[in-house]
Amino acid sequence: MDGNPKKFFKSSASPGKSRLPVASLKRRASWSSASTSVESAQMLWREKIKGNPVYTISENALKCLACRCTVLAGEDKHMSNWSRHDNSRRHLDCAEHFLNAPDPNANDIFAREYVEMMITSDIPFKKLDNPAFRNFNSKHLPWINFPDAKKARSIRDEIYDETREAVKQQLSNGYLYLMLDETKDKKGNFTYLIIVGILREKAPCYLLDVISDNEPANQELVYNHICNSLKKYFVSLPSDRLIAFVSDAASYMTACYKNKLLPQFPKLRHITCCCHGIDLVIKKLREKRTNTAELIDGLKIILHGKSNKRRDMYAKRLPDTPLPPKYVAIRWGTWLRTAVFVNGNVLKMRAAVKYIKTQTEKGEGEQVPNIDEYIAMLEDEDVLDELHDIAENYAHLADSIAQLEKHGRTANDALAIVFSSYNQVTDPVIKNKFRTVLEKNNGLLAVKDLHGQPIKVLNEFGKDETLKPKQIPTQMAPLTEDEAELLKFVPIVSALVERCFSCFSHVDSKRRNFKLENLRKHFFIFMNRKFLVQNIYTANDMDI
Repeated sequence: MDGNPKKFFKSSASPGKSRLPVASLKRRASWSSASTSVESAQMLWREKIKGNPVYTISENALKCLACRCTVLAGEDKHMSNWSRHDNSRRHLDCAEHFLNAPDPNANDIFAREYVEMMITSDIPFKKLDNPAFRNFNSKHLPWINFPDAKKARSIRDEIYDETREAVKQQLSNGYLYLMLDETKDKKGNFTYLIIVGILREKAPCYLLDVISDNEPANQELVYNHICNSLKKYFVSLPSDRLIAFVSDAASYMTACYKNKLLPQFPKLRHITCCCHGIDLVIKKLREKRTNTAELIDGLKIILHGKSNKRRDMYAKRLPDTPLPPKYVAIRWGTWLRTAVFVNGNVLKMRAAVKYIKTQTEKGEGEQVPNIDEYIAMLEDEDVLDELHDIAENYAHLADSIAQLEKHGRTANDALAIVFSSYNQVTDPVIKNKFRTVLEKNNGLLAVKDLHGQPIKVLNEFGKDETLKPKQIPTQMAPLTEDEAELLKFVPIVSALVERCFSCFSHVDSKRRNFKLENLRKHFFIFMNRKFLVQNIYTANDMDI
């Protein structure tokens, strides 16, 4: 074009039409040439990557599928950049993994298994969005497509549905037992855990449901929670297959069994937890040994209170002696273990408490009220005699609890531990309490008395006596011989559900902000994936 551009545009414009500005036409020309340059660049790229499945061209860019990055973009024709990338060690490693992937959906499989691993290992999903975590993975494992937190949550929902179907399939055959307990969580809600197991040797058990309710437990509420949970897994309630119910001896649990569950499940036997029963015996012992109880409460204030300085003083005075066990009322046998420990370390305890008193009087820590009384108790012969009597005659109760808590014991083995512990008790008051606890446990005696034989034990005088269950419900249907034999596989303690509560409190911790439904799904997978994989659960498997 010669001459004045304005003149050319003016002369070439059609009459009656608006003329385009020069700048706009220049942009159009620029766009046209740019489009041609991009096309020519892409033709060059296609020539270079011809037949190579690792690369693709999309959105005006040459992308590496193996490394998940953009190599060239726009009209870039500098193929030397592509050559450097293609020959780099990082790309060669990524391409090898990409081309040798065992399945076209390998990334989806990995993402699913990775999310499942995070749930069962109790790793929060928010870690997936951590920049340091993602940068490390993209640098050292670029061929792996790690899910982000949002994707992980959607995968969790899929795993939850599949896990429920797997549990349903496992529970479709055989006779069953049900274990239930409730506790009040840190938010003030009442949490129920329901576990169902299969009655056979080394059979698995599964977490059926996690329920949160703001109403205190009562028989009607417990019955509704049980039935609603069972209906999720069975077309109709397994009235003939559910033959054992394990819980604590709370009054609402007993009332729920007699008034609600038994009419619906006529073959059901109610077994109250033996560890809980033995702990009731220990509490009776604590009521009788008032001096020892007061001493242990005092040591708890001194050594397990809020003051870390007193624990430091204890460690300085007794560097090779651990702290005495902390007595917690809701933890089975802790009071008795503390009494046994103090009896074996009386002189050390006395020296440590005196040292703490001296140091606190010098202003090195907060003084303990009534510390002189606790020192006097550690020197009182009557208190020392009580401690010795407890350690000599009742330490086996705490040992029995520890043995019963081990998962996988048959009912016969567990019962042998219970009745052996009963026979070793000689004090008439404690013996009578133990007898009452056992005789109220109708289901437990049904397990022991499989063939109608009387249950022989020793009384406080070392002579044989017979234990007979009290108040057997009249509506209870008899079991066949085969069904009665299966009761020997019932766990007679609820330690498993107590461990589940410990795991639940860890999962529902302050570092997370779960919605209730997500918490249910997360914990359901957390517990049951191990059950399904290992087929049997041991106490060590529950460690977090």
